[in-house]
Amino acid sequence: MKFLCLAYRSGDDWDKLPKREQDELLAQDKVIRERGAVMAPVEQEVKTLRAWNGTPTTTDAPFAVAKLPLAGFSIIEAANLDEVIRLVAGTPCARAKGAIEIRAFMDHETKPVTNRTIEEAAIRALIDDTAKACRAKDATALTARYAPDVVAFDVVNPLKYSGRESVAKRATEWFSSWCGSIAYEIHELSIAVADDVAFCHSLNHVKGTKDDGQKVEMWWRATVCCRKIDGSWMVTHLHSSVPFDMTTGKASLDLMP
Repeated sequence: MKFLCLAYRSGDDWDKLPKREQDELLAQDKVIRERGAVMAPVEQEVKTLRAWNGTPTTTDAPFAVAKLPLAGFSIIEAANLDEVIRLVAGTPCARAKGAIEIRAFMDHETKPVTNRTIEEAAIRALIDDTAKACRAKDATALTARYAPDVVAFDVVNPLKYSGRESVAKRATEWFSSWCGSIAYEIHELSIAVADDVAFCHSLNHVKGTKDDGQKVEMWWRATVCCRKIDGSWMVTHLHSSVPFDMTTGKASLDLMP
């Protein structure tokens, strides 16, 4: 994805910074340029064009009045918004009492990526909803986006659970085994999408107290497969597992990332 970053700052605030700090901030500008980003300052003289009735007219003022003057801009290619924020947070305008306005944009070459990103976001929202349902201990909400013929391989017997009702029954039993609320988190979620099929894998974490008073905290590996059915992503397969110690034959329940 590409991002347009509009940098605003006052020259007076920049001049007040020690030269050592100025050099450090300018070095971050150099890091961004070396990534291939377009970065340039702008003149303060500005004209705003309007052609609402077909006749161009100009004014000697910015269209939008900001608290600080526009000092420059950059076009940065990055994986996501978080990466851009990390990059520009150490630049002069961000640090010298200025601000940076960040906007994502797409050109023709990136439109296919945009479509995939939209699908990935939809699946991520689906996975997030399942995590919320687990924290709420709500089996109905958990399985609402499960396909009727979903198949689940759980960490406990039997070998498999077939069908939404069977999976919901297993979830209800598991939720009822906890006393009070549970902490349920999904980490390192990775999503791959192709047409109407997708798969995800993650490391999941749960922490809470069982109804017999036992404190439990564990991590496990999770794989979720999805299909797009009638325009909506549905979970068709789940696989949860933990490694086991080949010497003792016991499951390794105390592993952490």
